[in-house]
Amino acid sequence: MDIDERTAHSLEHLVRRVQHKDLPRGRFIALLTSLGASTAGIATLLASLGEARAATLPPRRTHTYQAVQSQNKYLHVAHVQRQAHATQATRCVSHLYVPSRR
Repeated sequence: MDIDERTAHSLEHLVRRVQHKDLPRGRFIALLTSLGASTAGIATLLASLGEARAATLPPRRTHTYQAVQSQNKYLHVAHVQRQAHATQATRCVSHLYVPSRR
């Protein structure tokens, strides 16, 4: 058995493991990618398994009006506090600054 036959045999073995759910799909994809397989080749293999599918997105969060308003108010108050703190620090230092006379 030469190297090509062993590769084909081990690939068939991996495909069977994915079919029987012994090998997670993501790990199978990562393994083939690390071996240098192209995305198209991996997609073809997964399609032959009936395993090709798009990743599902998490459900979109819906925000209530009150939650958005509460968040905006919190951010506004934090912004004003930072500004007040910066202004206060500037006043403390500003009386120490004496412009040079030329």
